[in-house]
Amino acid sequence: MSTPTVPGRELLLKLEGLVVEDGWTVGALVPKQKDQTGGCFSEGYRCRHVSDREGHFKAIDLHEALGQPDLLAALSRLADGAQCEQELLGKCKRMDRVVTMLSYGTIRAVHGTALTIPIPYVIFERANGSIRSIAHARVRPTHEWILRTLHQVATGLMQLHSEGIAHQDLKQSNILEFSEEQGVKIADLGRAVDRARSVWYDARPWPGATAYAPPEVAYGFHQAEFNARRFASDMYLLGSLATALFIGVSLNALLYQELPQQFRPALFGGPYAGTFESVEAHLHDAYDRVMTNVANCISANAPYREQIVAFIRQWCNPDPRLRGHPVTRGERADGGNIYFLERYVSSLPNLARRAANYSRQHSPI
Repeated sequence: MSTPTVPGRELLLKLEGLVVEDGWTVGALVPKQKDQTGGCFSEGYRCRHVSDREGHFKAIDLHEALGQPDLLAALSRLADGAQCEQELLGKCKRMDRVVTMLSYGTIRAVHGTALTIPIPYVIFERANGSIRSIAHARVRPTHEWILRTLHQVATGLMQLHSEGIAHQDLKQSNILEFSEEQGVKIADLGRAVDRARSVWYDARPWPGATAYAPPEVAYGFHQAEFNARRFASDMYLLGSLATALFIGVSLNALLYQELPQQFRPALFGGPYAGTFESVEAHLHDAYDRVMTNVANCISANAPYREQIVAFIRQWCNPDPRLRGHPVTRGERADGGNIYFLERYVSSLPNLARRAANYSRQHSPI
């Protein structure tokens, strides 16, 4: 018989040794890194299946709702978000560039103690870690690695978009590295939006991490159509990732540094309260300077330089209405997804091969 109920979050940190459904045993708690973003309402553990397969165990913390003025509304939001993530992961099982969900369920007792608030959990395939550690290593990653990584990430985004799912929180910590053969995969659909399903955070101006929000969000420029609002912003996040991998700094940090102080939006600590249209010309000027910095970090005679800089420009145009490949935009001008990523996915492997050849030809003997 279970012991009396003990409310509290502390049991969320004591799941090691617990055996859950489908033959999984929870292992050691994975400590959060000091600079880790995301995962505020969950804890991660190693876990192992009876088949000896390793996984990552994500325990979802519903206790945060207890401190909210409207307890029921807070619990409803957390539960809705967790349920949405599970449903989206179910739709993504055949996507080879999106992390796979292996199992999910609910913990109602921990080591004989019944829980007042159950703990939902999701088990994922286990990765080596995020690309953040590679991108921030003392030795900068090669341009070949960057371009291959961008190809795999763009493929993952295209797979999501093809199912009507926008990620909305793409950043280095949400790109996981597996074996060399597997490459990288997109993770964390905790803020993803599905065209076919409503979720509470879809009503927010920006569901993902604020630091990465695209300019249209920062300046309150809202587009009602799903592709224009969601896929265009995912494309901006892809370009921001590319900028961070090449330069080591996120696109927004560079963009607002180049923008005169009086035009910086309140979302990023500035005084500007005008319209997007009134600031757009200044944004484009600042963006041109950022793109010059990106181009300058690639050798002038590198055979992939011109095309990858053009791609990043297309991904991150400050005006979301102008993002995307010009050929795709022309073909789909009368309908369809003008932000379709297929042409980039087709081109990036060739750019990676060019980078590899260039590196070999110019490496010191």
